[in-house]
Amino acid sequence: MFAIFGGSLKGDHYAPVARSSLLFLPDASEREALIGDERFFVPAYVGPSGWLGLSFHLIGGADEVDWVEVAELVEMSYRLTAPVTLVRELDARTD
Repeated sequence: MFAIFGGSLKGDHYAPVARSSLLFLPDASEREALIGDERFFVPAYVGPSGWLGLSFHLIGGADEVDWVEVAELVEMSYRLTAPVTLVRELDARTD
């Protein structure tokens, strides 16, 4: 698993902020910058392992989502969770 749609907050499993969100594993060097942005949050369950959530609820709808940013976050998460051989295969396809 390298990305999840929808999550929850600790103590509030039905929070709208988390229900419509992308959960992903960020690079450690980018985590602090992302958490400083109000669109991002620490989700329940996977948050203690370094995962973050990007709330689409706070963005204002699909028309305002930066899908290039979403793709970059998903790819970053994939690269951090996938086996090395699959990351090499991804690199070979993008060269």
